[in-house]
Amino acid sequence: MIHVTYSNRTEELLGALVSAIREERALAPDPFESVRLVVPNRNIEIYVKHGLAASLGIAANLEITFLQRLASRLVADADPNARLVDARQIEGHLLALLHDDAFLQAPIFTPVRDYLLGAGARPDAVDRRRSALAAELARLYEEYAASRPELMSAWRDGLTLAGDPLYGDTEAWQRALWLGIVGPAGRLARASGGGPLVTLPELARLIADRPFGGGTLHVFGVSYVARAYHQVLAALSRTRTVRVYTLNPCREFWEDVESVPELRQRLRREGRKAAFPSRAQPQAGFFLGDDPYQLESNDENLALR
Repeated sequence: MIHVTYSNRTEELLGALVSAIREERALAPDPFESVRLVVPNRNIEIYVKHGLAASLGIAANLEITFLQRLASRLVADADPNARLVDARQIEGHLLALLHDDAFLQAPIFTPVRDYLLGAGARPDAVDRRRSALAAELARLYEEYAASRPELMSAWRDGLTLAGDPLYGDTEAWQRALWLGIVGPAGRLARASGGGPLVTLPELARLIADRPFGGGTLHVFGVSYVARAYHQVLAALSRTRTVRVYTLNPCREFWEDVESVPELRQRLRREGRKAAFPSRAQPQAGFFLGDDPYQLESNDENLALR
């Protein structure tokens, strides 16, 4: 089960965490059982430790980790021979591919070769561009895996933007580099020693309905969690309690907010027309009109839009 605690103040979230841990320890059969915490960064980790020590008298038996490390641990718990594919691995393999002149000779990599030689053919200039491109692509692939898992799945079957005049060529060489690493004959498969390789989008399916030891998992102070981690936490919540403590600047549920594109689509379905004032067309009373955000409408949560 997942429990979500919202507040616009971190102090209130810390108070809720303290109460939950106090109750958890009072009911635990083993007084030395670790409290499992997930935090977004080191600053929040230190803040939580100091806050728990001030409220409980001591901050001990805390098992604190980050989301990425939690994912790696879950993979190891589910299958000791499996490995999670992370950004650091991807960056290293990208550097190897960008040093492989034979691999880059394929016509699809013409934009990559043009970039690498864009500052001249001097080895130091090319190496600087190799490093920059590998780091940026590793970050980009990690974002794709976390926030757009359906894209990575589609890449295994083929291009998703084939023929697109604006993005088609870029997707083609990005996909080719990605498959050069994680494809059936990619570098990771050759270096894995036979153990399964797990990408972040695959993790939720790997751990689904698997029993994991330990008590409640507390996720504290996260302001943004990518979709893949949503799925991981949902999978964990089937076999253990997951408590999420997150900042929210208002009382309304952001999930209920209808974005402008969603509003336009709904009005189109209803046969109505959305009238949004343009900045290029000043209106009477105010540069954007008297009601620029449509606050006089009967729809809900328009102030959050």
